[in-house]
Amino acid sequence: MEKLRQGQRYLFHMNRPFINDAESFRANVVKVYSKTLVVNCCETERNRNTQVSMPLKWVKRADTLEDIVCDNPILPSEILLLIDGYL
Repeated sequence: MEKLRQGQRYLFHMNRPFINDAESFRANVVKVYSKTLVVNCCETERNRNTQVSMPLKWVKRADTLEDIVCDNPILPSEILLLIDGYL
C-alpha cells in the first residue's frame, strides 16, 4: 500500500479480525499515526462527518479515484476531484 496522504479521499478495503467478510468504505485521511489510521467516513448511512480510527494493519488496500479508473482517466484530474467530492 502506498503512503496515505492527509486530506486525500480513498476507497479503503479492510479485513477486521473475527469477521469473515471484507469491507470497503470511502473516507478522507485525517491522520496516520504509527499503527493507527484516523479517517472521516463518507457514507450515506452515517453522518458525513463521522470520524473513526482503526488499526492500520486492518487496511488491505486503499484506492484513489484515479486508481479506480485505471490511471488512464478520460477526464482531467481536476474534474475527477470534483466528481470524487460527490461520491
